[in-house]
Amino acid sequence: MKRYPVIALYLCFMAVSSCNPQVKKMPEKEIQAKADSIVKERITNIDEQAAEDLEKRITIEVKAKADSIIAVRMNGVPPDTIIPQQDVAETPEALFRARKKKLQHDTLRR
Repeated sequence: MKRYPVIALYLCFMAVSSCNPQVKKMPEKEIQAKADSIVKERITNIDEQAAEDLEKRITIEVKAKADSIIAVRMNGVPPDTIIPQQDVAETPEALFRARKKKLQHDTLRR
């Protein structure tokens, strides 16, 4: 029981000491300057990362593009753009017509 007043006094002291009236406020220009420096640093990092990614991707993608151009020059049609022949019954239009016909047939039966 004797501890409660000590604890209450300690909590009051902590509350009063945390309310420091001498709070330092940063001027608007300092805030803007700090934000600009952070943004500039991040943009620099992003640019460096983008340059590294570009160097990695160029070596991969240029070869594929060059192979595609050579295939067009040699054969007239690149091998990756040849569309395999579809069965007429498997085209989306044919499937749609078949389903529509089936639905009409089912509704007439009722």
